[in-house]
This record gives sequence, structure tokens and C-alpha cells, in this order.
Amino acid sequence: MTARFSADSNVQNLPFRLIYSAVLIFVLLANSISRADNRPGGEVTEHPIKEELMAYNGLTIDSIEIDNRKIFDTEADGYNNLIYRTANKLHVKTQKTTIARELLLKNKGAFDAELAEESVRNLRNRYVIFDAWNEVYLLTDSTILWRVVTIDEWSFAGGFEFSREGNEYRYTIGFEEKNLLGLNQLLSLDYTIQEKDDDYLASSFRDFRFFGNPFSVFVNYKGDPKSEIEQLTISRPFYSLSQKYSYGINFALASSRNEIYSNSFLIGTSQSESDILGTFLSYRLGQRQRNVVPSLTYNYKFSRTGDKTIYSLDPADSNLALASFPIDSSYHQIELGFRIFKVHFTTFRKIDGFGYTEDFTLGHTAAIALARAFNPGFDDHVYDRLYLDYSFGHSFGKELFYFSYIRANKFKGGRDFQRVSSWLANYYHHGPEYFTIAFRAKYVHDWRREGTESLILGGSSGLRGYPSEFKTGDKLAIAGLEGRFNPNIRLFSAVFGLAVFADAGRTWKRDENFSLDDYVFSGGLGLRFAIDRSSKSRFFRIDLAYSEETSWQLSLSTGQYFSYGEHRLFLTSR
Repeated sequence: MTARFSADSNVQNLPFRLIYSAVLIFVLLANSISRADNRPGGEVTEHPIKEELMAYNGLTIDSIEIDNRKIFDTEADGYNNLIYRTANKLHVKTQKTTIARELLLKNKGAFDAELAEESVRNLRNRYVIFDAWNEVYLLTDSTILWRVVTIDEWSFAGGFEFSREGNEYRYTIGFEEKNLLGLNQLLSLDYTIQEKDDDYLASSFRDFRFFGNPFSVFVNYKGDPKSEIEQLTISRPFYSLSQKYSYGINFALASSRNEIYSNSFLIGTSQSESDILGTFLSYRLGQRQRNVVPSLTYNYKFSRTGDKTIYSLDPADSNLALASFPIDSSYHQIELGFRIFKVHFTTFRKIDGFGYTEDFTLGHTAAIALARAFNPGFDDHVYDRLYLDYSFGHSFGKELFYFSYIRANKFKGGRDFQRVSSWLANYYHHGPEYFTIAFRAKYVHDWRREGTESLILGGSSGLRGYPSEFKTGDKLAIAGLEGRFNPNIRLFSAVFGLAVFADAGRTWKRDENFSLDDYVFSGGLGLRFAIDRSSKSRFFRIDLAYSEETSWQLSLSTGQYFSYGEHRLFLTSR
């Protein structure tokens, strides 16, 4: 039931006044149109606030009721038609036994508001469920009825899809079912056609609780010529804040094409193949939302590189490419880490999503990890790795803020191989019900001994309207500002929104001094639309951006261009 589309990727000479007119018209429509309730499909029950639930703390649970509802309430106005009735019939509703596995309170036990809230939060985040909430009723004998209400979302996507970021686009045909037989299992199969590269097949299977057992199983194959992988992961994750330990094992065969750029020019490539084995054990100490988690991780990796090709005749480019080629390696890495949490949770709507309840982790998180990599015989070490990170989330009124800092060093003795630092800030203001201001700023410094320029600025890394590989360097700064309009305008089962955005960024070479000059900019309009109650991450984004480099350029993908707490950083193993 996911929309599929195609579009012309070149749009020229569209006057700026058309953008301003479109924004003005959209705002007027947003103020005048009759909007549906935040919970589409006729559901009008509000989530009971935590304080109301806490009034029942300690009372005995006489009975637990799971009210697992279909996708659409066809008795509500606007939903009593053939389209929505057919969708309900075709969709296999999440089974009650599947939902019951996630409940952290037991029948005849004492009610705890925090555990009840965590139960529905886990359902919203781990299951193919549009929304979930608690309802508590006091019975005549001073016991309570605890009702967990869930609303399913459409979980199947199939057909043809077109996406474009920067100057790269791809076509995909296939299917994905995220709630197979109502068991919250994922099964997908896709074939991707790329004009600039070889076509490839991808398939995956995931069961978060493997056939009812407390184990997660993930099987993945992706034949992407840039990053091919065959993977099997079996783990026991942290299913709740009260669980004391977690462990897992991962096997993977990987093949990757290493592309080396100097600004927008490809100067060299190589092909690497790797065998990977990893395992981890974590233990939780302390209270539910204030705890320390020590962990021990072991990884083995055998990597070999071939097909080294240099395309540039410039001696400086040749030296840069030669220094950037990965070397063959085989090592055992043992890591000891500690992560400290002091967190709490909140919910918003229409921040990064499209009208559903979104859960955000606030408070403080800090981590430190020290790893040592040994050669195959364990008679000497190859390198040491020190990792630090800190993040902080806070909400006040209609504001939401997130900050994080990451630092990672790879070294041996007094000699550094790599030093990476990264800063990220997100800010959201959700004022009127239909409008959100979203801001993202990010700075990364990646120093490598061999002098490579590993950071790439472009359309797929924070700068709409530019090629995917526009500028390279060892320092990068990007910022993006969006006005996201979500007035709940509907056409049959499609829900529409609009965005106005501006992006800015630049990179620095190793020999350049830090300066606020020479930033490049882009700006434009975006259309957002989703199929009502389709999978949360599967709404579509179409951005039309203007820049001096490419004039007008179209970007098409799923999800927001940037989102809350998106910080991810990995050190290479070479």
C-alpha cells in the first residue's frame, strides 16, 4: 500500500517567486482547511498522562486486556468506504500473543506506571504499530483492569520505487513485509537498478523475538557492488530497562569498493574483501533509568585488498590514492567499555514523523571504551583505540534539543594513526499544531596519518542541490534549517505536507586554516507525503533545491533529510 513514483531529475529556471507563492498558498490552506484529529481513523482517546497512571501504583491488577485494533476504524467519518475496509481485510493484525510478550506487568501483580509506560513505548518502537497507549480502570473491589490499546499500521510495501540524492539515482522493484503473519517478523526482497553501477539483489529476515523466544535473529544479504554483505546476527538484546544482561554473536562476509575522491574527481579505487566474527556481553548495574553498563567485546577481522586502480595522472593525486588504499590485515580486537545513563523519556508528534506518536530519549548518556587489536598469534598488538562520547537531550514546552560529542583515537605507542572528533546539535520548535522548525548543525574532523581526505560534502551528506561528491577534506561543517508544514491535508489515503529549507556547508583541506568564509549554500521547497498509517519510516520526501553549482536539482527519498539524534560514527579498521 506504499506509493511508488517516478520523476524528471532536471528542473531548470523555476522562478523564486513561484516558491514564495507556493509557501503563501500552503500556509493559507493550512489555516483554513478542516484538519482531522492527530490520531487518524476516528481514534479520539488521548494518552493518559503519567501522573494519572501513577495514581494506580501499587493496586493489584485483576485482569489484563489487550485491545489490538485494526489499521482503520471504518465506523469513523471518512473511513467507512471500500478502500479502508479492503486494507483491514488484507492486513494480518498483530497477534495478541505477540503483543503480550512485551508487557512488563503480570496479572495479579502490583501495578507500576513506569513499567506500563515502558511497555507501550517498547511496542511503539519495536513493533509495526502506529500507536499504543495504556487505559486503567478502577474496579469495585479496588483492583484494576489494565488495558493496552494498540493500532496496527500497514506493513506491506511492494512494487517500483525511484530515489535520488545528489546526482545519483536508483530504481528498485521488490517487496517488504514488516509484520509477517502478525508475528512482527520482517521479510524483504529487492532488486535495484543503477544507471552508474551494476544492478544488485538484496534480501533480509528479522525476528525480534525468534518465534517467541528472548532472542533476536537477523539474516541479511546485500549484493551492492559498493558494499556487499552476507550477515547472520543472533543476540539477546536489552528488552527492558530492568534486564540485567545482554549478549550476542555476529558473522559476516563483506566486500566493498573503496572510492577515493579529490573534491568531485574520482582518483582511485580498490576492492576489499573481509571475514568478520564478533561477540559481546553487557551487564547493567544500578536503577532502571540511572545505570552503568560495562561491556566486553571481541572482534576478529581478516581483510584483503586487490584491484587497485589509479585514474589521475597528477603525481599529488597518485600519492594520495596510494596512501588511501587499505592494506591487508588480520587481527583480534578486544574492547572493554562503560556506558552511563541518566535518562527519561518524552513523546511528541510531527517532529521527524508524520503525525504518529514519536518517542524521544532525554537526559545524559556518556561512554568510554578502550580496545586493543592483536596480530593473529597474539604475540604483539597492532593498535589501540580510545573512544569517548557524550550526548544530552532536553525538552521544555514545545522545544526539543539534542547535543552530542564523539571523540575516537587509533594509535600505537606515541604514534597516532587516526583522530576523529564530531559535534552534532539538533533543535526543534513545534509551535502551531501544523508547523515545526527543525535545525541540524554538524562538525567533523577526521585526521589520518596517511593524509587522506575521507570526508565528502554533497547531496547525500547534508547539502541538497549539489552532486553527491562535491568537496572533500579532513574537516567538514554542515547546517540545515527546515520549516516543516504538516496540516494533515488528505487525498483519499494519502497525507501531504510541505517543507521550506536551506542548507550550508564547507570542507577544509589539511593545510587550510579554519575560516568561516567560502561556505556554499542551497535552498528550496519540499513535498512530503505518506499513505495513511503506512510504516512510520516510509513516508516520501521530494526536495527541489537551488544552488549555484547545479541550478535546480531534485532529491527523492524516504524519511526526513536529517533527524533527532542521528549521530553515528565508526572508525575504519585499517
